[in-house]
Order: sequence, then structure tokens, then C-alpha cells
Amino acid sequence: MQQAVLRHFPEVQAVYRFKHRDEGVFFTRRCFNLFVESVKRASPKLPIYLPNDTRNSYAQLISYPDFHELTISLDERDWLAGACPFFSPEYLDYLSSYRFKPSQVKATFNAKPGDDNLGRIEIEARGPWVETILWEVPLMACLSEIYFTTVDTDWSYDGQVEQAYEKAKTFLGADCMFSEFGTRRRRSFHAQDLVVSTLVRASKELAEKGKFMGTSNVHLAWKHQVLPIGTIAHEWYMAIGALKGYEHVNGVALDIWENVYPNSLLLALTDTFSTEAFYKDFVSDKARAERWKGLRQDSGDPMIYAPRAKEIYESLGIDWREKTIIFSDSLNVEKVLKLRKQCEELGFKVTFGIGTSFTNDFHSTSSGGNQKSKALNMVIKLAEVDGKPCVKISDELTKTGLLSAVVTAFAVESYQWLQEDSADASAKLLSQVSQQLASFNFAEGFKNLTIQYPSANFSPDPNDVKINMLWILSLTFSLMSTFFAIAVQQWLRRIPLPEATDDHFSVAAAGSGGSRALPCWAAAITAIPKS
Repeated sequence: MQQAVLRHFPEVQAVYRFKHRDEGVFFTRRCFNLFVESVKRASPKLPIYLPNDTRNSYAQLISYPDFHELTISLDERDWLAGACPFFSPEYLDYLSSYRFKPSQVKATFNAKPGDDNLGRIEIEARGPWVETILWEVPLMACLSEIYFTTVDTDWSYDGQVEQAYEKAKTFLGADCMFSEFGTRRRRSFHAQDLVVSTLVRASKELAEKGKFMGTSNVHLAWKHQVLPIGTIAHEWYMAIGALKGYEHVNGVALDIWENVYPNSLLLALTDTFSTEAFYKDFVSDKARAERWKGLRQDSGDPMIYAPRAKEIYESLGIDWREKTIIFSDSLNVEKVLKLRKQCEELGFKVTFGIGTSFTNDFHSTSSGGNQKSKALNMVIKLAEVDGKPCVKISDELTKTGLLSAVVTAFAVESYQWLQEDSADASAKLLSQVSQQLASFNFAEGFKNLTIQYPSANFSPDPNDVKINMLWILSLTFSLMSTFFAIAVQQWLRRIPLPEATDDHFSVAAAGSGGSRALPCWAAAITAIPKS
């Protein structure tokens, strides 16, 4: 995406912010200090384990170079030009001269009440969008590796190679096309390197069906001589919405992207502002829908995605069997096999971008391998461009609370309209003082006879009051609707439903002959994407 930003938005300023979603998981102060050191100076020495290591023996200690010293070599540039022919010479020149600027990153440790050693971390990257766009992945990968070598150390690499090989064997045996997308939340660089090397080996040894497409980690793609794989991301739509407006934002984002990549990377991410909102723009331009090679699903219920995509292509008179769907949301072996079977039956080409399931699938050693050692549930999202807030809705019902957050932001801003502006108040006060000084005089007995000027009370504009009332009502209804939808979904999951048909929206009709048929309103809510 950096090339697209460089071409169309080179002057735009951006802010990225980190969020750790697990409220009950805390970082230690040592973990935080090592993270700050790794960003601001040289990376700290971290334990690197070879496959036969145990958690109690360090194989070696290494120190990575400073962030600001990282650059690509001439050999790497030549390889990148061949592997990614859609990169222009101008962009490769820019990338060769690019250097990380640690001063753009600010990190804060907020101690847990009652325990100064534990707390939560805030991270912010601020600067030109074309520069800060590259901070997200290394910051998350760095924090994850430090956390799992200093805080949660109840795990080992034992069985990781065998596990990755078995997954590859299953996917290849099911004729799946898949890529490794696990850099951001990987357990460590070593873990990801083990996985990619194992996937490459498995694809060579089990080459009858399926295909390992490549990895999103460009360095590992170069190291293991596989394709670097990437797609358009949410922040592209988010930034364009903030910069250009939200009317037809999906269509505008697709057009600008296609201007940069007219013959490649044309797989559209659909869920930034919900997939149904995306389809409204998508169906308005049949020629564009034909040019784009397919769609990417990244939130919501994946089992309703392909049937709905087929309906959209059919409504446009486009042969969906020529299109590709890529699934990339929290995939595991079971989910991949189900989606592969469904897409095969529907006629779609399908591929899978698998992340955490490859690079951070570990179990705790203290449980004898019976309990998961969970990955950090963290994200770094684009928060602002040129001072304008960025938003993302997605197809995940539990994430629709973001709408409430957005409304809250506007409500907080508009609430200030009900209060007198501090500059105006100061100006009035200074004016009153000036008038009193001008009227100052002495009479007999030197008594102060200054004139008293009444002060005017501030009163907000009636329109501002009405706007604030509407924002508060919007926030109230947003929270109520989200709560209601979640509550009903939880209730519906306890009711045995009739077996799904090819049409995932006809469950009520399918069950109408039985004694447990659902009312139409309940059937409608089953179509809401599940968390």
C-alpha cells in the first residue's frame, strides 16, 4: 500500500494507535522497557530457541540492528523488482532510501492500580502517512516476541515443525491454495521462520494437489524463495473515507487503487464499512466488478459470504466461477476445510490467508500441552489522517460497538458547543476590565466611582442544543440495538435449527414444517454475522 500512498497521498499526515483487546492480560514494566529500547535504540537481546531447545536453555542471544538502520540491499531490491513487477522503479528508489524514524513512535506504560509492575501499554505512531504506514507490522511483531520471552514463558517450540507440516499436509490434501499471513501476531521471528520453511518443504514433498502460495513476510519470502503475498487493507478505505467523504467511499477507494495497480492486486476487501455497504458501490459499476479478480472476507460469518457474493455477481450478469474469494479471518484447519468445500460446490475459486493459526499456535507446557497458550489479541489501526478521525465498522456484530464509539466522539465534540468558548469569555472579561478602567475617577473623599457594567450570561444556540440531543439519541439507540442483537443471537444459538440449505437466508422457510419453526424476525437475525 505504501506505493499507492506515495503516488496519491504523499503529503497526508497520519496517526496510528495500538489497542490490546484482552482487558485481563497485562504487560510487565520490564516488557515495556525492552519494547521501548527496541524501538528507540537497538533491539534488546532476546532469547532465540532452536527446535530442540527447552524453555530453560537459551541457544543463543542476538541483537537486531537499530530500526533506523534497517534498509534493503541491492540484491534484495533486484529480487523484489522481479517478484513484484507491479512496483515501479520510482517506488523502489523511494523504498531503498526509506528509513524508520523512531521519533515518530510514542509508547506509554499505564500501571495497574495497586501493582506498579503490571499495566497496559499505549502506542502511537505519528507522521507522514507514507512513512508511518510501515510501523504497524514490526511494532506488533516486536511487542509479541518480547512479551512471550519475558512475561508468558510457559511454552516451547516442541512439536511446532510437526504441527505446521500436518496442517500443510491437510490443506494440500484437500486441494487448498493458501498463504502464510502471520507476521503481526507471531510468537517470534523464529516461530514464523520455522513455519514458512516447513510449509515450503511440505509443498515440495506433497505437490500432487493444492498449493502453498507464499508469505506476507517479504524477508522470509526472499529467504525461502517464495512469492511475497499481500492484499489491500482496511486502512486504505478508512483513510479515503476520511479524506474524500463517505458517499461512495468503497467505489472511490477501488478506483484510486486500480489507478496504481491496473493489472494486479485486484482483490477487494469488502468489510471496512460492512460488506452490504460495499456491495452498493460494487454493483453500480459492472465493468469495474468484471475487472477486479475477486473479493476478500475478513470478518463476520464466513459461511454466508460466498453465497451472498454469488448473488451479487449473478445480479450483474458476471460469471462468478471466474472470480476468487480469499478468506483471512481467524482461520483454522476445520474452518478452511468447510469453506473449501462450500466454495467448490458453489463454483468459486478460493484461497486462504492464514495467520495466527500458523505462527502463534502454542500450548502451555505446565498443562502438558492440554491448554492453549493464547496469542496477544492486539491491533494497530489508522486513527487519523490530516486531523480527521478514521473509522471501521466491519461485519462482526461485536465490533459494531465501534459505531457507538464513533457517535460518542462526535457527541463529545458537539457538547462543547453548549459551553461558552474560553477565548470569547476572556475577550468579554478583558473588555469589561477596560471599560471599568476607562470610567475610573476620583470625587471628594477619593471614593471610587467606577461604573459597574452588567455581565451577559452565555446562552447556547438553540440549533446546537438540538444537534446535541440528536447525537445523544443516536448513541442511545446504537447501544440499545447492539445489545438487543447480541442478546437475541445468544438466545438463537441455544435453539436447534433446521439443517442449512444452499441459501443461508431461507432457514425459516426450511423449518416452517416443523414444530420448532422460527418466527420471521428471528430468522432475519440469524442472518446477522456471528462473532
